[in-house]
Amino acid sequence: MQFHYDVSDDFYALWLDPRRVYSCAYYRERTMTLAQAQEAKLDHVCRKLMLREGERFLDVGAGWGGLLLWAAGHYGVRGTGITLSRRQHAHVNRLIEARGLRGRVSMQLLDYRALPEDEPFDKIASVGMFEHVGWRSCRPTSRK
Repeated sequence: MQFHYDVSDDFYALWLDPRRVYSCAYYRERTMTLAQAQEAKLDHVCRKLMLREGERFLDVGAGWGGLLLWAAGHYGVRGTGITLSRRQHAHVNRLIEARGLRGRVSMQLLDYRALPEDEPFDKIASVGMFEHVGWRSCRPTSRK
């Protein structure tokens, strides 16, 4: 799966919004640009999750960090994102550094099935992951 996302960054910059949100947009109004509709979607997800300042938030399949960084910047969560893509991991870590969010936000190169069970989160999101990896890959496996 990581190879799907590890094509050139320039390729994704051609057709994604500036935040590189990879899933559907939320056009509340017909006049919205793609970037505005993606921001509306990110905010809609955060409001649905009822995110609150200081909560621990996990974004599974965080992509280029749009939701993770939106939640941290607009809702004050302590965020963790996970991805399988080395390019996405590097890109989001650059954004975390540039925005001074180290210590509040982290991006890990990690399969969600390898996430430590003893690390609790208040809220968890995964936007569009089933479409990318398939339902069978998302079902939990028994751990011993």
